[in-house]
Amino acid sequence: MFNLNWFSVASPVPAFPGEFLITAGVYASGGIEDLLDSDNLDLSARRNNADISSRVWIELKSQSALALPAEFSITVEGSVFARTQVNQTVELWNYDVSDWEAVDTRAANRFSDTTVTIEMAGDPSRFVEPGTRGIEARLSYESINQRQRFTANVDQVFWSIR
Repeated sequence: MFNLNWFSVASPVPAFPGEFLITAGVYASGGIEDLLDSDNLDLSARRNNADISSRVWIELKSQSALALPAEFSITVEGSVFARTQVNQTVELWNYDVSDWEAVDTRAANRFSDTTVTIEMAGDPSRFVEPGTRGIEARLSYESINQRQRFTANVDQVFWSIR
């Protein structure tokens, strides 16, 4: 008799953003459909030097297929149009503590897209809302030059959940 119980591989289930909100900065172009494929069609938001904050925040919402995932990652593809360095921080809403949790910070690539996949450590269910299975991410872009204008361009975002 052949027993398959010892071997189980489930493919990750992707979750794509269903809505977005620019909570810091100014909407520039694109829409939610531009985040679904790596096609160089971007959702863009900009920071003007007249803005009080030196940040651009793009918040994204979706729904997880699983209430209690064993593995959870987020992939972000994008770039910034800027003269000097802009840092990109990826944050996920932690439902256990009701606050944003920074999961990655790095210098954003200027002028051409870079893709980063961030695997979550610890219990990934903290990023899934009990009951609704809602998931949220915030992409934060901040210039090291407080007066610099820049544009954040996001080409694709998706979560992988297993």
